[in-house]
Amino acid sequence: MKKQLRNTLWAFCLWAIPLWVQAQSTRMVSGYMRDAGAGLPGVNVKNLRTHQGTSTDLDGRYEIRALTGDTLSFSFIGYVETYGLVTDIGVIPLSKRNPKATTESSVTKWWDKIQQGRYGADSISGVPRVFFQTSEEGVPEGVATLEDDSPTYTVRGGNLSASELWLIRPRMGKRYVIRRLPDQDRFWGVEYATGFGMGWATQRPALQSTFAQGRPLNGMPTWQGPQTGEIYSWGPRIDLLTYDGIPTPYNEQGGLILATDPDTETPQTTDPYAALQATLQYYQALRLQIPLGGWNRLHLQARQNQHRGLWPGEGTQGHGFSASLPKSWGNDLQIEARTEFEQIEGQLTPQGNHHAMLWSSLLRTPATFDNAAGLEGREALANPMVYTAADGTIRSHAPGQADNPFGLLATLPDEEYRRKWASNAAVVWNPTYEINLGVQGNHLAQLHQRTWGMAPGYGGWEGGRISERTVRTQQAKVRAFGQVNAEIFGFYYGPFLQLTVDYQWDYLEQRLQRTDAFGLETAEGQVLWTGQADRTESIAETPQRSVHLATGKLEIAQPWQYVYGHTSATYYTSNTLPTAGEWMGNVWAQADFEEMMWIPGTERLQVTGGWEYTLEEAPILLNHWAYASTGLSVADYHQAYDVGEVVAPSGLLPQYQQSWLAELRYSSDRWEAWLGDYSTHLDVTVRYQRDNYRQWIAPAWTGTAYELMNTAAVREDRWRAQSTVGWRYGNKRRKNLSLELTWERYRNQVRSIASPSEVVPIAGFQEAQTVLTPDHPVGVLYGTAYARDEAGRMVIGTEGFPLVADELQVIGNPIPDWTGTLRLLWAIKDQWSFSTTLRRVQGGEIWNGTQALLDYWGRSQTTADLRQTAGYVFPGVTEAGQVNQVPVNFAGADAPVSENRWVRYGPGGVAEAYVQDASHWRWQELAVRYRYQDFPEGKPVQALEISVVGTNLWQPTEYAGVDPNQSLLGYAAGLGLDLFNMPSTRQFTAHLTLTF
Repeated sequence: MKKQLRNTLWAFCLWAIPLWVQAQSTRMVSGYMRDAGAGLPGVNVKNLRTHQGTSTDLDGRYEIRALTGDTLSFSFIGYVETYGLVTDIGVIPLSKRNPKATTESSVTKWWDKIQQGRYGADSISGVPRVFFQTSEEGVPEGVATLEDDSPTYTVRGGNLSASELWLIRPRMGKRYVIRRLPDQDRFWGVEYATGFGMGWATQRPALQSTFAQGRPLNGMPTWQGPQTGEIYSWGPRIDLLTYDGIPTPYNEQGGLILATDPDTETPQTTDPYAALQATLQYYQALRLQIPLGGWNRLHLQARQNQHRGLWPGEGTQGHGFSASLPKSWGNDLQIEARTEFEQIEGQLTPQGNHHAMLWSSLLRTPATFDNAAGLEGREALANPMVYTAADGTIRSHAPGQADNPFGLLATLPDEEYRRKWASNAAVVWNPTYEINLGVQGNHLAQLHQRTWGMAPGYGGWEGGRISERTVRTQQAKVRAFGQVNAEIFGFYYGPFLQLTVDYQWDYLEQRLQRTDAFGLETAEGQVLWTGQADRTESIAETPQRSVHLATGKLEIAQPWQYVYGHTSATYYTSNTLPTAGEWMGNVWAQADFEEMMWIPGTERLQVTGGWEYTLEEAPILLNHWAYASTGLSVADYHQAYDVGEVVAPSGLLPQYQQSWLAELRYSSDRWEAWLGDYSTHLDVTVRYQRDNYRQWIAPAWTGTAYELMNTAAVREDRWRAQSTVGWRYGNKRRKNLSLELTWERYRNQVRSIASPSEVVPIAGFQEAQTVLTPDHPVGVLYGTAYARDEAGRMVIGTEGFPLVADELQVIGNPIPDWTGTLRLLWAIKDQWSFSTTLRRVQGGEIWNGTQALLDYWGRSQTTADLRQTAGYVFPGVTEAGQVNQVPVNFAGADAPVSENRWVRYGPGGVAEAYVQDASHWRWQELAVRYRYQDFPEGKPVQALEISVVGTNLWQPTEYAGVDPNQSLLGYAAGLGLDLFNMPSTRQFTAHLTLTF
């Protein structure tokens, strides 16, 4: 009975489709166009009956008046035009092949085919279900998707409430979501948005505050100040410090004050982390829509933002402006122009060895040293007494170096200025519905200026250094394309074919001017910018690249989304390519078995497969300090920024990539409860991709300098499984709850190396680095290790401590075993929404060099807890193969500090000992949003939206360093290396948007 009722309803829906067109009810059709999740501005929306139209605003929203039965076109520069039919239930997508065909005739032809038995003569269930399907949970009201190569849409019937949010399924594998919103008669548009946020440093290494600076002498714990040359915190307990037998405070250098001094105070320990401050962010933006007659509108946006970083004095400010204007002449010609300007300046987050010097200086500051001289925040930074003593010398806890975090902030310039101006224009001509011709042009002009310096005594430069670097970038792109759409054999419901011919020219030029000045004068700890340098060195380069790409692309689709596929070939040439030219191409196919076989209870059963061959040339100019550190010892980490510029050498081959893809997707929304207004949707996707790379490009040491080279052949494998379950319930299903679970696994392997040494360091230091080496992952950890016998047991020396192997070894793999993400979204009546994301990273290893140096200096909590350990026997065997039985003391009072457990192996220790598991949980985000748009008519405010977002809220992990997701010096190849990586921040941000 239930099946009979359902089939009767189906027949009624099909019969009623022509009647919808005849009803002439006026309505305001609204929606939201987006591309890759972001609002798509400037999309042309036109009523083909009235020739009136509109365009989407800066957020991708549009509104247009129409009658039931009108046909709308959706077009954008470089996108395939699509069409929709206005009905009482919303907008039904039509075939772009003949949008002017009446709905009645289209449906009649379709119905005739049904009656002829195309989908089963004796069963109405053979008809594909309504193309309106419950949307994925969390898609906001009035959303539509318009992507590259947007699909052809066909009517599949159905009569569902306009108050719902529906998903229109395309023929060619893309999604297009649209909803009719309540009538609104606005043409001018004004929107103001503002936001404010704060953040705090998280995941900081544990420091001890128990012991003083010094070391044991003659069996007695003896304090030694910086004036004696002692930089370690291996002295006695602070509460045991005495001078003439009584507890003694410290002077401005951390030294003892005589008890007879009238200014004697109780000793106080210093918390180095007090030097950090809360980050602050503020932004505001104003967006305008100005009608220019007809349906053309000018879109304007102005924005301003400010940022304050973790370090005192660190901060930036910026502003920007953008304008866009779509224009249409008649039904065939469309023009769009857009321009954007952006500027940012200030003292940015310290980079390279600057942030390593600052962070390490802060972490190793002894508890007896008053880093801020009793002052706080900006007051401390602005007061010279924080970093200069009364006699004008630099205050420091590390003699021979100006190693005071506040002094570093005051004397190390780290200023940056960026300016960008981008413009683009496009013209598209559609003389017929089968032909699409267009031309696009883009231009980018960018200026990047940076000044950084090292005062005398810093960074290995005895006389100090200042560097000024300016790069001017000019980039231009021109694209011309032609597209032909055709029905194969002339059948309206036959296979659909699309042929595209595309030509593109890209030009890139970078003008580099860099000056390094050495041997600077100083006064009161400040670098004199106008001081005379002993010598200067200058670099001037102007590399450029001109690329030509000619592409032919063929797409074919069967009706009803059975099969869709495309293939393309591209010929690539450039002035930096050592060959005359290279071919690229791809083949991609998709089949929907649910459409073919009509599987009950299944919305989609889709299989996708593809192959692609591409190439990528090296950057024409590279300046990144991280790779140059591979030639330095860990003890010289602060010199890592002292590198030159790398220009892509002539004759360098591009990096070739060959990819295979397979994907299976299953969807169902047929789980319905007959009691109550409740439905469930399930979507499962499983994906596998393999990439093979040849001529892998990386900077490598040639013996005299670093150069970009073709270093390796690499294979990558990626697995991804995603499952989404959504529930819609309550009055008219206006409450939505969805749960999304994603699992990912990534593996890669170096197949071969183009180097005689078979090991190519790509980041890190001499003692611990990431490398390319055959049969191991890209960026595998490689470093010093304990000597072991054939059975893998540690070999212990005669003093009772483990010996170190003669050669570096593979010591760890930074790639996680897998990652998983759980996302929950709850929305109520398009007003309230709540979302939260939890992520799990399982496996992966990190070399904790930060812990190694803190142990070496005696500043870690580990050394505080274990330095009194005595009589410990390391497990292993002697060099003679006997079981080790020699007891040792970790840091005994009778032994020189150079022989204790942590100092005896040098600043970096034994790298193997500091490889740690990086598994962790991360509560990534918690967001609450409220939107209200039911203001009384005549009120200036049309909509109000408030949201509060928290990120990086909680991160439980056994890893003892900073955030496991941070990489060495911010360099991607340095993932798995932690040597004074800056901590991440826990952020809370509030946003307010008003629409007038």
